[in-house]
Amino acid sequence: IDQALTRAFERTDSRRLTAWTMTNAAYAQDMLADVVNMAYEIAKFEQFVIICLDIETLRACYALGFDCGAINNEDNTGLRSAVQNTKFIVSHWLTMRNTPFAFFEMDVWFLQSASTLPMVAKLQNMGQNYNESIDMLFAAHQNNPTATNIGFYLVAASKRTQEFFSHCIEESQKHRPRAH
Repeated sequence: IDQALTRAFERTDSRRLTAWTMTNAAYAQDMLADVVNMAYEIAKFEQFVIICLDIETLRACYALGFDCGAINNEDNTGLRSAVQNTKFIVSHWLTMRNTPFAFFEMDVWFLQSASTLPMVAKLQNMGQNYNESIDMLFAAHQNNPTATNIGFYLVAASKRTQEFFSHCIEESQKHRPRAH
């Protein structure tokens, strides 16, 4: 996994905020280029990587010149499990690399620059020197603002976030998701 992720993120500066998403061919076929354009042109992320859940998507991303990679998800049973485990594995790996990051699923759309969120602006400008007491920012569901939506989250790399995602990986091995 380390080697695959190192390749995927090789053109990124680990000290700078890196945005990432994941996709499979079903999502990629209709909106891959739009999501990449949105990440750079609307959300204004300086670094963006796509983690591919299948070989077709990986080939398409390479052909289009997008920063991308894949990790082996053969142990997972079904898309939900692959999505959950990929979120946690990549997030943990980025925190271990001391990389601040923004994750968003392919169905999350930015209508303006992500830097309008104060935590993003701080992470973009401070990188590893970020020393706020807030380590993570999660979204809420539109129809239930008290329910955490892990379709979008911001993370400052720290010992606490490393431990959090390590715990998530452990729990995901015990419990297969009913939803992602």
